[in-house]
Amino acid sequence: MTILLGLRSGEGVVLAADSQRTEGAFRQRMQKLFVTRHGIGWGCAGNVAIQQDLAELLEGIERNRSPAVVKQEIVAAMRESTRRATSAIETPSRVALGAVGLFAWYGAFDGASRLLRVSSEGHAEFAQTFTAGGGPTRLALFGLGRFEHVGFAELSLDAGKVVVATVTDDVIAASAHGVAAPIQLVTVTEREQFLLQDVDVEEVESAVDAFRAHQRQFLSELTPAFAPPVIGAAASAAAAPTSPC
Repeated sequence: MTILLGLRSGEGVVLAADSQRTEGAFRQRMQKLFVTRHGIGWGCAGNVAIQQDLAELLEGIERNRSPAVVKQEIVAAMRESTRRATSAIETPSRVALGAVGLFAWYGAFDGASRLLRVSSEGHAEFAQTFTAGGGPTRLALFGLGRFEHVGFAELSLDAGKVVVATVTDDVIAASAHGVAAPIQLVTVTEREQFLLQDVDVEEVESAVDAFRAHQRQFLSELTPAFAPPVIGAAASAAAAPTSPC
């Protein structure tokens, strides 16, 4: 199982994923996010064979064209990779056929960043603010939705990374099995398309820890200090009515 998250901030797009490959009882760390030579950031949840074929097909897609054209070619690549991965299976199961990908790029054609969600069946939809895919999708969407009040369109890229990393960590912690840390991050802006290395992710996680500490501090300041109960004579004196002056 895989979890994928995508968020459009004011500066660009942030993609996140977990790092665990799961097949039955088999567990292994696996790279799940990538950047093509033409600057398209992407990740795929589902059949690993689909992901492997998709990686090859995406390398030929140029991002600096009409978003509709790029979308069409990504959908075609998704369908073709699914066909290749399942062609030797006489009756492919729903699990074998199932996959969903998130794709992010900045296009000079219209000067805007794009976040696209595509299923192996060919259903594709541009996300205006955020999206998710993989096993715990509903949990991820709920987590991202809880941050909508901060105004994603106004966030810096660094703030977007903190939000996405926070939610991804929460989804991993809340999932019974199939997804695991460390998280992976890709950022896509006009200037660069970047797969963050472990040291970069650690810096983001440190910012997440500081953010959580700030939340705890804020809430603690709203909580009345604990007052021990008054007992015995002191309680009687406290309860006695006072005379007017």
